[in-house]
Amino acid sequence: MFLTDEELLELTGYVLPAAQARWLEVRGWRFERNRAGRVIVSRAHAEAMMGGGAPKAPGPKFEAIGG
Repeated sequence: MFLTDEELLELTGYVLPAAQARWLEVRGWRFERNRAGRVIVSRAHAEAMMGGGAPKAPGPKFEAIGG
């Protein structure tokens, strides 16, 4: 459901939550902080940001029908 501390370290290269948050903010990632100040990133958001979602099906080729 959420990235682990180890995954956040691997992603950002930082151990400290403040540095992780700066790295994420600069790159436009969405995150929350829990009561202890830990950075929380949803796994689904991380996969979407890293392009790990299912490939999109190609759309119709309107040029093939003259449109």
